[in-house]
Amino acid sequence: MRHQSGSLALRACTALLLSALTGATLFSAAAWAQLPRRMHIIVPFPSGPIDISARVLAESMRAQTGIPVIVENRPGANGTIAAIAVKQAAPDGEILLFTSSGMLTISPHLYSNLPYDAAVDFVPVTTVGYSQAALVVGASVPARDLKEFVELARTTRAPYAFGSAGTGNITHGYIELFKDAAKIDLLHVPYKGITLAFTDVLNGQITGAFINLSIALPHLRSGKVKVLGLVGTARSALAPEILTLGEQGYTGIDFLSWTGIMAPRGTRPEIVNAIANAVSSALAPEAVKAQLLASGLTSWVVSAEAFSRTIKSESERWKKLIAEKNIRVE
Repeated sequence: MRHQSGSLALRACTALLLSALTGATLFSAAAWAQLPRRMHIIVPFPSGPIDISARVLAESMRAQTGIPVIVENRPGANGTIAAIAVKQAAPDGEILLFTSSGMLTISPHLYSNLPYDAAVDFVPVTTVGYSQAALVVGASVPARDLKEFVELARTTRAPYAFGSAGTGNITHGYIELFKDAAKIDLLHVPYKGITLAFTDVLNGQITGAFINLSIALPHLRSGKVKVLGLVGTARSALAPEILTLGEQGYTGIDFLSWTGIMAPRGTRPEIVNAIANAVSSALAPEAVKAQLLASGLTSWVVSAEAFSRTIKSESERWKKLIAEKNIRVE
């Protein structure tokens, strides 16, 4: 039952998806010759936006290639259960990891005993999409915009409390980067998940947090929160009127939370390229992009080489931030 809502949404959109594919120039069967006979995508998280996006992708890949694509959730242990399963799989492209950016660029610098080496045990295939976090504060905060909030934070007697999804999580990183960019102090309050932190923002127990824009928007429109800016270098199609933090003078807060496909080490380049092409083709229809955007994910596909460079550069930046801020997890 845990995937019921996601499954219903996918069934409701299937007709739209297939309609969008009708008449399109699809790859011929010969173009998929290097694909495995089936694909099994393992998601390291429970039901939620990432799970939904994996299922949207799988549905479109099945429709375009005719190859069975199964999605399985294996949550737990900060993603390591799923990572181990893919690490130990045969390098034939059948078993794939639907990973988050944090698993590849943050966790390796927080945990000394990870049972996988993100840089060694997997082969980057391609990215799938990214989500944008919004700097959100409670409706009672007496600031009309980001500039006013920063001024308040500089003059308040006690630092404002900002919640995160946990110590070392990307939402914690945003808080640290914002503190540096705005030259203010904030009290970091780690939670066991961003939903709990956001609930306390809504209830007025803490001042704010960095929340996925798709989650924040309904509460913004009902007047329960204020959105002061977006993480990243570009505005979101979900709410193009909301300025980025950089546009408002607070630069360097440009990490995005992204998802991507990884294969076991040793997977042949021709298989990697075939899967990457299948993902790219599956994400091309506007109907698919709309489905992803509804779950808070903007489709974003790059080559395996570009994906590898992204992982390396972001990993180095997180390594530096974690060391500078002396971020530790128990």
